[in-house]
Amino acid sequence: MRHRLLPLAVLALVSCTSGSGTTPAPSPAPTPIPTPAPMTDAQLIAAVQAAAAASVSPQDATAKVGETPWITTTKAGDREIALAAEIEFDADQTSAISDLGVQKDFAYWGRPGTWDNPRVVGLAWPGDGTSLVWFGVIYPP
Repeated sequence: MRHRLLPLAVLALVSCTSGSGTTPAPSPAPTPIPTPAPMTDAQLIAAVQAAAAASVSPQDATAKVGETPWITTTKAGDREIALAAEIEFDADQTSAISDLGVQKDFAYWGRPGTWDNPRVVGLAWPGDGTSLVWFGVIYPP
């Protein structure tokens, strides 16, 4: 009996693993997740201004603006990095603050464009519930 069962078991195993003799259809390629086009300079400035007008919190600024800031004081170490950088207020724009270092929190986004030195638009939170827009230029050390 044992000899008869073994060939039947092998035959059953082979027939289960070999399938119908056809190869399965290839899986369809995953659909890529669309990513939004980068904002223009005007769109970024408008988004930051809208966030300030809504008095958005530092924690909600990224979601409201729709872009990740280069620097945000809600991230450990970013305050020190920003204050060590050579950032001057952009003379071509009007800023609602005059000293970045005294702000309770701040964040800034790199403005798209071609300049000799990177330009940024930022939000500052002095700690009184307001959020203020500022513009800067980052110079090399």
